[in-house]
Amino acid sequence: MHHGFSAVLIGVLSLPAVVAAQDNATSEVVTVSATASRSVRPDIAEILFTINVTSGTADSATSEVAEAARGVVRVLSEFSSEPPVMFTDAFSVQAGRTDQRTALPFEHVAKNDFRVIVTGVESVSDVIERAVRIANVQVRGVRFSASNLGSARDEALASAVASARKRAELIAELADLRLGRVVHLIVHPDRDEPWSGATQFVANSSGPPIRPQDLVVTAHITIQYAVLP
Repeated sequence: MHHGFSAVLIGVLSLPAVVAAQDNATSEVVTVSATASRSVRPDIAEILFTINVTSGTADSATSEVAEAARGVVRVLSEFSSEPPVMFTDAFSVQAGRTDQRTALPFEHVAKNDFRVIVTGVESVSDVIERAVRIANVQVRGVRFSASNLGSARDEALASAVASARKRAELIAELADLRLGRVVHLIVHPDRDEPWSGATQFVANSSGPPIRPQDLVVTAHITIQYAVLP
């Protein structure tokens, strides 16, 4: 895993005139915000396929869609030692054009949207190049992720918390105070967006190979500490 780190810190000291009389309790607080990031090398790709078939009958359209899907599976099997993991997003069969005299359809359209998980992103370009050569197959996009994305988020969060506390301790020391307990903590929503890809890949494309960028996961927190004299 490729690591990168960045942190941004903001600190605010609030010193009201009235202090609570209870032991170890005070209305004086210091509020700090911290942001930390980790970069992760993708090792999982999710390829989004669409198969569109127009045929004379619903049965023939459905059969052609199924055959094209089997072709995609065969391609994937050539690049992986494990059976591909597939998820169907949508499947439909509907009447197309109709005969004006009889009002009966003389063509039917079948569509299958599905996703395939590929472990190891090195072969994504080759898989797509082979898959789009199959009749009626299109690739709508590619989504990249990483198997260690969760641990990277945890590392970023731990770094943000440690940075925030260090900053709060410095602010308290400069104000001739002692840092007390945490009175308020906010973990802001994740800012990372593990998505990359384009639509409508075509066979014999002269474009560059697909090379995913590192994914950046970010933890942003705000912590409020009590401060003691």
